[in-house]
Amino acid sequence: MAIRTVGNCGAIPCCAPMTACQKKAKPASGADQTALLRQLPSVDELLLRPRVADLGRKLERGFLVEMVRGVLAQLRRDIVSGEPQEEANLAVEAMELRIVRSVEQVLAPSLRGVINASGVILHTNLGRAPLPAAILGELQQTATQYSNLEYDVAAGARGKRDVHTSRLIEQLTGAEAAIVVNNCAAAVLVTLAALARGGEGDCFARRVDRNWRRFSHSGNHGAEWGGAS
Repeated sequence: MAIRTVGNCGAIPCCAPMTACQKKAKPASGADQTALLRQLPSVDELLLRPRVADLGRKLERGFLVEMVRGVLAQLRRDIVSGEPQEEANLAVEAMELRIVRSVEQVLAPSLRGVINASGVILHTNLGRAPLPAAILGELQQTATQYSNLEYDVAAGARGKRDVHTSRLIEQLTGAEAAIVVNNCAAAVLVTLAALARGGEGDCFARRVDRNWRRFSHSGNHGAEWGGAS
């Protein structure tokens, strides 16, 4: 007796009846495609499905409608492509699940932890330096409520945000004054603005991608080879 293997169903006698997993969908003809397209539910019908309706109570309606439309549009493209379509994929339950998964995928956080094996401790592309747990605790305490970020409580008037860090940096470094900026490029710009105002300054830096950049600000003209960190 001849033996054949089909998909993941394993070896079976050739005279055995075909199971559901062995049945291959045939390419849809033009008439079949039209029939399948007509079977697709409307956006409103899908919005009433239990799991989709549950999302509707948590999310902005316009966003959810766009997600449903996107799933339907992809199904239409699949149908008109002429590729074989499994009936299970066109069931309303499958569409409901597809919508839920699409929403979860879009809303899933994109940031995740990685291992820094580059040898660079302060790596801009990898989020700079990890924050100690003690700082995270203090950050959570102040960032989840209003704070005196730029308000002088003693004077009862607007203050300066630099005071929260400048005095500490001055003590650590012995500098006359200090300011915290967003990145090294901003630090270079502030330095040029202070020391080379009205003149020219050449700034040499090392970049991973070795791109060339040029910038000018406040009458300063600088050429940078390599790029900013």
